[in-house]
This record gives sequence, structure tokens and C-alpha cells, in this order.
Amino acid sequence: MAKEIQPSQGQSPFDAIRRIENGYEYWSARELQELMGYNNWREFDTVVGKAIAACKNVGQEPSNHFGESPKMVTIGSGSQRKIKDYRLTRYGCYLVAMNGDPHKAAVAAAQAYFAIKTHEAELAQQRTQQPSVPPINHLWQKRLALFNERTRIPDGYWCVFNEIAAVCWSLEFQGAHLREDAVPDISVGQMWCKHARHLGLDLSLVRQYPHHYPDRRGVQAANIYPNAWLGAFRDWFQTHYLRHHFPAYLKAHALALPQPQPRE
Repeated sequence: MAKEIQPSQGQSPFDAIRRIENGYEYWSARELQELMGYNNWREFDTVVGKAIAACKNVGQEPSNHFGESPKMVTIGSGSQRKIKDYRLTRYGCYLVAMNGDPHKAAVAAAQAYFAIKTHEAELAQQRTQQPSVPPINHLWQKRLALFNERTRIPDGYWCVFNEIAAVCWSLEFQGAHLREDAVPDISVGQMWCKHARHLGLDLSLVRQYPHHYPDRRGVQAANIYPNAWLGAFRDWFQTHYLRHHFPAYLKAHALALPQPQPRE
């Protein structure tokens, strides 16, 4: 069982494991694993791998946020062996939390913590008149909070909202600010259904769940899909949708777009 890290009174457990070295903050993936409710490193390492892929997909260099940092530990015989670990930036932790199991309350706590800390950093930089940290879309924050609080996806199924949230939020750090009313998961879901039909998947297997919106939309029925389709969705989303369809969605629904990168 993962050991519990006890924070001091009034301190978040995520603050308790924050480290500072040479003026830079970082979190150990091994320590974050425990606070996010994962007892098995292999399972958590898969979550980290998804976060690294999401980081790369939005044009960030993963090594800037997921630094490999193996450590030596003592095993039962008294000898030592090297185990895998990462030094995560706040943004790296944010992506890990976004790619965690939404059914875990500890994952929801991590998502809330790192979203709030990002907002605090933005306000601090504004006070010191430094370049502003891109703001996170508040509608996505509220939707995620409602999703974790009220939604229980049945075993064996997944939903588009939880799959694309990490990518959409990551774009906020790239200078792509979606309008507060933007709901790209609807557009993605519609295109994915067309693609699933093209693949010959049996759409009669699609079910629905009540998705809660914090605005006038209220509760809306949204599709959930069999786990067996998840690999096909991720391949399509990462290699086709993000490249060929998402730029047009951003142009129509973003308040601001990323600045073009200079060519070398």
C-alpha cells in the first residue's frame, strides 16, 4: 500500500513534496504517485507516458518537464538497486494529473491543486509586471470538477471529454486561448463517430452518460465508447484530428492563437 505523506497543518500534501533546487521547483514522480492513489509504479508510469505524449503533441519539449531522475533504493537484502523516477515541473505534474484515472478522488485533488497553482503563478507574474502565464480556460476547470464529482463512467467504457481535456488545457500554455464557451469535445465526438463508422465499428455498442455543464447547458447526454475502441481513437485523434482538423477549430473558437515559431 502506498504510504501516506503527512503535510503540516494547513499545507497541501502536494506542497509538502515540492522541492526547490537552484531556484527551480520540481516534484518527484514517485512521491506524486503515492498522493495520486497509485500503489503500482508500472501503472503510474503508464500515466506519465500518456502525459509525455500529450506534452509532445502540443509542441512542448518533454525533457523540459519530465526529466529522468533514477534513484538508488535499499531492498530487503540490504543491497541497493536503481529505480526509475522523473523530476516533474508544475506543468509536467499538471499533465500527469490530467491523464490520471478520473475515478480516483486523489487524481481529482491533484488536478485541482495544479490548476490552482498555475492560476496563482499567473497572478503573481501580473503583479510583478512580468510576461503573463496564459490563463487556463475556466469552463474546462469547472467541467472537470463536475465530471469528477458527479460522473461515474461504467467499467469498460471511456468518453471523449476525459481523453482530450489534457491536450486542450495544454494548449493554454502555448498561447492558444479557447473562448469560455468553446466545447471542442463535441466537435471531436462528432468527427470520431464518422470515423468509427468508416472503420466498420458497431455503433449500436455506443452508450450515453449525463455530462454536467456549469452554465446554461445544464445536463446533456454524451456518448461513451467501448474500451476496445480506445486505441483506434487515440491513433486517429493524435495523427489525424490534431493535424488536419484542430487548427481550423482553433481559428474559429480561440480568443488568441499561438505565435508562429521562427524557422531556423
